[in-house]
Order: sequence, then structure tokens, then C-alpha cells
Amino acid sequence: MTDPLSRLTAALADRYRIERELGQGGMATVYLAHDVRHDRKVALKVLRPELSAILGAERFLAEIKTTANLQHPHILSLFDSGEAEGLVFYVMPYVEGESLRDRLDRETQLSVDDAVRIAREVADALAYAHGQGVIHRDIKPENILLYGGHAMVADFGIALAVSRSDGGTRMTETGMSLGTPHYMSPEQAMGDKEITPKSDIYALGCVLYEMLVGEPPFTGPTAQAIVAKVMTAEVTSLSAQRRSVPDYVEATVLQALEKLPADRFGSAQEFLASLSGTMTTQSMSRSMARAPSPGPWRSIAYAALGVAVVGVALAAWGMTRSPVAGAVPSVAFRLSQDGPTAPNYTGDVRPALAISPDGSHLAYRAEDGGRRSIAVRDLGSVDARLLPGTEGARDIVFSPDGRSLLFRQGTALKRTSLSGTPPIRVAEIGQSPSTYGLVWLPSDTIYYLIEASRSIYKVSADGNSPPVAVPLPDSIGLLSELSPIPDTEWLLSSELSSELGGGRTATIVVLSTRTGEIRRLNGKGVGIRLLSDRHHLLLGKDNGLLTIVAFDPKRLELSGPEVPVLDGVQATVIGLPSLELSTSGVLAFVTGRENDRTVVEVDRSGRVTPLMAEPAEYKDPRWSPDGTRIAVEIAQGMQGDLWIRDMRAGTQTRLTNGSENLYPLWTPDGRRIVFTSRRAGLAGLWWQPVDGGSEAESLQPGNEQDLRFPHDISPDGRTLLVRTNTAASGFDIGAMELKPNGEFRPVLATPENEGSPVFSPDGKWMAYTSDASGTNEVYVTPWPEVGRRAQLSSGGGQEPQWNPQGGELFYRTGDAMVAVRLVEQDGLLAPTRRDTLFSGPFYQQPRWPEYDVSHDGTRFLMIRRGSARQEIVVITGWAEQAVKKLAEGGGTTR
Repeated sequence: MTDPLSRLTAALADRYRIERELGQGGMATVYLAHDVRHDRKVALKVLRPELSAILGAERFLAEIKTTANLQHPHILSLFDSGEAEGLVFYVMPYVEGESLRDRLDRETQLSVDDAVRIAREVADALAYAHGQGVIHRDIKPENILLYGGHAMVADFGIALAVSRSDGGTRMTETGMSLGTPHYMSPEQAMGDKEITPKSDIYALGCVLYEMLVGEPPFTGPTAQAIVAKVMTAEVTSLSAQRRSVPDYVEATVLQALEKLPADRFGSAQEFLASLSGTMTTQSMSRSMARAPSPGPWRSIAYAALGVAVVGVALAAWGMTRSPVAGAVPSVAFRLSQDGPTAPNYTGDVRPALAISPDGSHLAYRAEDGGRRSIAVRDLGSVDARLLPGTEGARDIVFSPDGRSLLFRQGTALKRTSLSGTPPIRVAEIGQSPSTYGLVWLPSDTIYYLIEASRSIYKVSADGNSPPVAVPLPDSIGLLSELSPIPDTEWLLSSELSSELGGGRTATIVVLSTRTGEIRRLNGKGVGIRLLSDRHHLLLGKDNGLLTIVAFDPKRLELSGPEVPVLDGVQATVIGLPSLELSTSGVLAFVTGRENDRTVVEVDRSGRVTPLMAEPAEYKDPRWSPDGTRIAVEIAQGMQGDLWIRDMRAGTQTRLTNGSENLYPLWTPDGRRIVFTSRRAGLAGLWWQPVDGGSEAESLQPGNEQDLRFPHDISPDGRTLLVRTNTAASGFDIGAMELKPNGEFRPVLATPENEGSPVFSPDGKWMAYTSDASGTNEVYVTPWPEVGRRAQLSSGGGQEPQWNPQGGELFYRTGDAMVAVRLVEQDGLLAPTRRDTLFSGPFYQQPRWPEYDVSHDGTRFLMIRRGSARQEIVVITGWAEQAVKKLAEGGGTTR
């Protein structure tokens, strides 16, 4: 066989089955192939033979390995690379979609929203890659794939590998050059040896320009003519060609296309921030000089408030300038912290963030050696400090004078001073796992909610008297948190309720601290905050959006339209926005796209293989018993559906439709999924055939006073382990017969909180978590004779899962996955060895294992968190600007 493709096909037959050619590019031919070992479609790219000969295969393959560890929702991963029959190849996921070039060829121009979204996603990928020391060098529409409407950047680092390999300086021998003239930065066109990330930013500016106006910023009949314009010509204004392009978008593009690298954005993250509405002084002045003056709404939205969208730190704590005369300037900055005072919000039920009334101090939960403590940062200081005695603290709130903090620790509410004095117990609150909406009023009275309770609780801040319950009406749904209306008996809250056949809603309510009376307002939102003027409410939505609406505190009524004022606020696991607003008008919130997750497979060494690369809010992944399918929840705000991904067929099917469906479990025969659903209005247990042959059937009706969630099924398929949640006893473990209305019995009901129960493969043991020691640890006890137990984790542990092969159990501590080898001793299992397998940015929550283990115990099904770093953003003078925007009537709720 002399045909190169035939030789390659034969050489790779045991690994890849080449099916057909997909296309040819300047450096490679792309084939659709079948990955024999992993039973999946892949894109196999083969370098042109003359290019392979000049570059030197060994050096090229060595260089391309630098991109193998790039794992990002908007980067097409590198699966494999090698040489066969003298041909160099590399393998990437096969994306069933089109390239941005294909779409531009079809549509010429994209909508502004689509263009900006795609550019933002590419910028996010570049920011991540640049942080890993990898520059793309060839950003262009052909290398941007569109999958499910989202961007994925392909061929990351290929140009770098070419430039560094043996023949990188002799590309002219092939008639090819690195980069594409339409998207080359001036320094690339000049042949500079040292190319920086700013070249990628320039290229992305060109791509965004083309998406908006239909052609790149510089065109010409030849490559030489284009390069000449790149070096000397001025960019034609976007707004002159398309009036609908917002000023801040034009300002972003113009700065990205500056001739001198020093005049461009300092990083892709800055480009991303500017494209979200944040303008630097330079791009603002260019925009105002070249584009028509914006109207008053746009000025306020993008200059005064737009900086808040992603909250980029301005150099030297700089101030943004509003083009509106007389507008009060805001200062926006990001609190980036490393080491023991780095913020950690993973799995929070309510925002672990507080701001003092005068806006001068921030408090948040920080990770310190696997344990979470309260960190305090004075905004006039560059450092934060940990408060002693606050380990395991949650639900933080400042005192009215800003000198003390109230927090929950274990079963108690405690208070401590900012100076770090030993915490003082304020009240014993019992075993409820979550305390919502702590409110500390100037009268030194504290109010709080307990999950699944139908009461609010009142206690004195001095701790000299026990809490007093104020009963609420039985008709009230779950309340999310509390916020005071000063000088009144009323508190603001959100009622989380379920609708038959639909999802959960969040209705704004006010409740009386004196009588427990509830009044429902004509508005929707969570995380309600009353502005200091007492006449406006800040409302959180379930998609990271904040709106503002007028409020009458005397009549307890909303009036007028809601106006969007801020986007990109991270939500907690129950949808509460992670933000706080001081009475002085300072806003603090958590940013970062935690919900842009992907489903991945991770081996014991930590190597990641994407399985479901389309970013979404994935939760609760579970492999089918035969390992061919995945059950996973995809949430959207307060709703969620269960989906089945068939890895053999490459199909994805929705199993449920509407409402809130979560915690899927496969029955051992692989025929049904057991799950929790609110489809009947309350959280009940259901099961449903996977093949869609019949509707879901109720296993146990919902009861909001006694919540039950499925955790594991015994190997014989007869028993379902559940975690129970009651106001009286917190988290406990129970079991029921796996059939409709099966008999239920308590398994572990103690003063501590237990959870995450899982059967051993032989059904003789049950592993679970308990906070008996003050922090979650993993324990094991015999089954069904539950009683004696052995602690398996050390220094904190949660989310236990067994190795299906037996003799080993896995758990997580912080971001680390730990494997424990076990032997039976004296009627219990004992740990003989603990190994940390890997660490990584994988989604987790303490109440439910957010991963699964393959049948052979060598791979883990996990959810990779969004790449954007979670950070605290602070904006001074924000409340005043928000009220001004409402007065301008700047928009409608989207």
C-alpha cells in the first residue's frame, strides 16, 4: 500500500477507525474517526506530509503535549497525538456543529448579542490558556467551533508547536505561514520572535469586528496588501457601519485592535470585563471621540453600573468615569486572595458573605487546610485575617455597629468581635442543617429561620435567654432568608413554592415578627435587599440577574417596572444570589461562572476526559450499571430535569419534564431511575422507566416537614437508603422498601447530622458522613445491624463512594479525592492506607456525592466547575447609581 491514508488507516486500526474526510486546512487534513478503545467519535487531524517532514515529528509531538492539560468548557481538548507511517496526527473531540466561519458564510453578520456572547466565551478560554502559559497564535473563525450555540476554540497550541519544532523557522518551504493575515497582529505580521497573549487579544478583536460588520477590519486582494493595512491603516468605526453596536462594545474592539501591544488590554480577562460593560479610560475616550453620544440610559448602564457586571479591578483602585455630567463616580475592585484567606463558597446554601453597615469591612468563609473559617478584610487593607474559633462557621452577619459578627457553628449561633476575641454562644438552634436569613437588628434582637420549619425565631444578642418561636401560617412555602425593614415589625423574604407540572417560584413576601402574619407582594425574586433610602428593593433572579423596583415601606407594596441593574452574580445551590448591600450603598457580590459546568471522566491519576462538553448546570451524575449511559440533572434556576446520555449512540434524552427533579439513582437492573421531584407540589420520591415506556410513579408522597432524599439502593434492589431532613432533628438516615408506599424505618437518628449513606458492593456495610466531631467525617457501620462504627477519614471527609471491586472506599476532602484501603478487623472495617489520588476544580456539595465510580474502580464520573475564578467584587456608590438608573426607566426585566 503506497497511499499515505491507507497506510495510516492500517497503522491505527487498533486505535482509530477512519470513516471519512471532514475537510482540509492550511496545515492538516481532518478526518472523522471512531475511537475504538473508548467507543466514541473523534476528529483525527493529520499534518500535511511536507509539513511533517520539515517540522520534525518528535519535536512537534513534544511541543503539542503542552496543550494536553488544557481543560476548559470553551476549549476543544487534545485527546491523543502520535506518528504513524511517517505521518504526524493529533486527535480531538468530534463536535457535531459548525464553525464560526460556516455561520458567517451563511449569515454574514451576527446579532450583537450572539457576537458578544461568542467573543466572551472565546476570551474566557484565552484567559484560562494564557494563565497556563499557552498562546493560541491563530485565533480565527475557522478555529472557533459552535456546539449548542456555544463557542469552543480548536487547535489550541498547534501553531505554537509548529513555531517551536525543528522546522518552525522554515515554514516558507511549505508555502505556508503561521497565522492568518486578516487576524494577524502587527507584531506577528512583522515576524517578531516573542509573541505575547496580546496577539490573541488582537485576533479576537478582529473576529468580533467581523461578526458585527460582516468582514474583518482589514481586507485586500493579497496577503501583502492586508498586512500593509494591518501595519498602517486606521480601523473604520463599527458604529458608522452598524448603529446598533453599543458604545462599550466598540470601545472594546478599538482597544483590542491597537497597533502597539502596550495600548491593548493587559489580559484576555480585561478584554472579557470590558466586553461585559466595563470601560477603561482609554477605550472610553476613543469611543466617545468616534461614536455618537449615547442616550442617558446607556450612559448610566454601561459607565456607572456596567463595571459591576464582572467587577474587574481598576488599576490603583481607579475610578470609572461616567459621560453623564454630574454622575457620582463609583470605585469597583476585585478582592483576589490566595493562601489560607482565599474565599471558598462551594456548596453554600446561603451566601457566606457579609458587609458591615458602613461598608468598610467584609467577612466571608475561607479555606484553611481543609477547614473553613471566617476571614475579615478591611477595605483599606490589602490583607485579610482569619478569626480564631470560627472553624466550620456558616451564615455570617454583621452587628448593627459593625464591630461584631454573628454566625452558625454546629448546633449553635455564636458571636465574635472583629478583633478576634473568643466566640460567645448566643443560642442553641438544634440540629437543623441550615439557618437562613440571620438578621441582627439595632435593638440587639436577632431573628432567623430554620430549614423546613414553619416558624421564625427570636433571640437576644446577649445570649441570656432561649430562642422564642413565632409560628407562621401552615399555608406558607419554604422561606429562603430574611431582610429587615427598619423601624417596623416586618421582615422581607422569598417564598419558594412549587407549581403542579411546573418549576419552583420565588414570591416576595413580608412577615410580621409580632404575629407571624404573611403578606405576599406582586413580585418575584430571591435574596431581597432594601436599599438605604427604604423606597427601593433589590431583587435577585435565578439566572444571576439583579433588578431594582420601587417599594412603599408603609403600604408594603411594589410599584412601577423592574429594571435590570446587574448581571453575573453567582447563585448558591438553592438559587440565592451571593451578594450583600451596606446601608452606605456599597455592594459586594461573588462573581464567577460556577454554573457553566461540564461532565468529565477522571482517572486515578487525575487525567480528565470530557464526556458532556456543552456547559450547563449539571448535578448528580450517575453511571448506569453497565457503564454505557449517564443519568444527570441539568438545572435551570430553580427547575431541573433528569437527562440520560447514551455514550454508545452519542444521544442525550430528557427523562423528566418540568418541575424540580434531582438526585437520580439507577436501579441495579438498569431499567429505572429513582429520584426526588416536586412535580406534585412537595418533594416526594419517584421512579420512572428509562426507556420512556410509562410515566413516573410515586414511591412516597412529599412532606415538607419531613424531607427525604434517595442516596443508594442495596445490591439486591430491595432497599432504598434515604437522607431525612426535619426541623427537629436535622439530617438523619432512613431506609424503605423499594416499592410504592414501601415501609420506612429510621436507621440513624442521633443528635448529630448524618448523610450520604452508601452500601458496600457486597451489601454488608454502610458508609456515611457525620459531623459528630464538629466537622464532617466518613464512617462505616455493619448492615443491617447498624450501631458500632469506625472512622475512615482523617481531617475532614464527605461524599463517600465505594469501589465496586471491594476493599476500597473513596471520599473527598476539600478539592482532593482520597482512596482508603480497608480490611476487616474485630467485626468492623479499618483503614490501612489513605492515598490522595488527585485534586481539581470539580463540583461538590456536602449532602450528596457529586461523582460516581466506574465498575472497575479506575475512573470517576465528575462535574468540572466553570473556569472563571470565583472572587468577591466590591463597588462603592452603587446604590445611588442603581436608583438613578431606575429613574431613567432604563429597561425592562429580561
